[in-house]
Amino acid sequence: MNETDFNKTSRWLPDWAHSVIKAEAWDQNAARVLVPPWHRFAVFVLARGERPASVMDITVETLAAFSKYCDVDGAVQFSEASLVLGAVRLVLLQSGFDPAALVTLSAPRRVKRVQKKKRVRPREAEAS
Repeated sequence: MNETDFNKTSRWLPDWAHSVIKAEAWDQNAARVLVPPWHRFAVFVLARGERPASVMDITVETLAAFSKYCDVDGAVQFSEASLVLGAVRLVLLQSGFDPAALVTLSAPRRVKRVQKKKRVRPREAEAS
């Protein structure tokens, strides 16, 4: 891929969420919620060296890697990971992306806190 292809991709991909928001006639609140996560996704795609010609050229492997990046790799705070992945999923869905492929943008795993069992001292057990 030549430098011209890189420049074209690096321009349209980060701004794609704005195109979707405009096409759907959504308001500024949608832009406030969708644009930052989409921009994070676009930077991730470009950093991987991928230069898709359109959103349809984004691979399922890229989506899985981004999901892992947000979840296991800790690129975003745990509380924000669902929002980031959901925003990217919505932009791709409204762009005509295959809904079955969007399953790879899964919500992060839930962290289950392990509770320590309260130890019962022998004297307390005898008093009961």
